[in-house]
Amino acid sequence: MPYSSISAVLNNADMASVTASINSIKAVISFAVNLTPDERRTLSRLGDSRLAFVTKVMDYAQNNANLIPSYSSLTEANKDFALEARLRIVEELVNSLRELVDDTRLAVGHEVYDFSLAFYANAQEAAKRNVPGTDAIVNDLKQAFEGQGGSATPADNA
Repeated sequence: MPYSSISAVLNNADMASVTASINSIKAVISFAVNLTPDERRTLSRLGDSRLAFVTKVMDYAQNNANLIPSYSSLTEANKDFALEARLRIVEELVNSLRELVDDTRLAVGHEVYDFSLAFYANAQEAAKRNVPGTDAIVNDLKQAFEGQGGSATPADNA
């Protein structure tokens, strides 16, 4: 669906519901780990090509127990294999939600920034016409554009 102007409210009850839902998900996956950057670098990633390999190994291991190293557990490997598959689905769902949140936040941020630029331009015009109180507003707001080169007008810095 194409983007159009958003007019919505996320009230306190909605925020509480979102927060509770996210906390509920975290509680369900309480076994989740938080890796350090070094740990992330050293662990093997299970991409599509490796997943095909692992799937074949798991199939072979079911019928060839004599090839399983004595220090390994097929039961634990099966649990890890199933958990990885489920977490892959969770990751896809979370990524989809994150994309929606990111896109919506970008869109409403753009809308409020566009409003702000229009307000600032109008305040500048009012200050040029000596409308009382507008100089203080313009002087305060123009600080956001200082150091960006050129004049401190929204059109130049948008």
